[in-house]
Amino acid sequence: MIDDFIYSVEVFNPATDPNSYPVPLSPQEIAQNLSGVVRDARQRRRQGEEAARVGVLTADERDSWTKVGTALLPM
Repeated sequence: MIDDFIYSVEVFNPATDPNSYPVPLSPQEIAQNLSGVVRDARQRRRQGEEAARVGVLTADERDSWTKVGTALLPM
């Protein structure tokens, strides 16, 4: 999460076949991916984009968040 924008960063190459495991990216590749996220967040801010501030919901205590989350879910 950068400036309230939520990102996910790849740290593994995909498995090459169903019987293999994903291969971790090198530290340099991970650093490059993280730098790309930082650049994107800065560019979005410069363009005036505002992130949805959903992170504040998760900072509340668990019981309160459960009540709010339940109220937001469709019945």
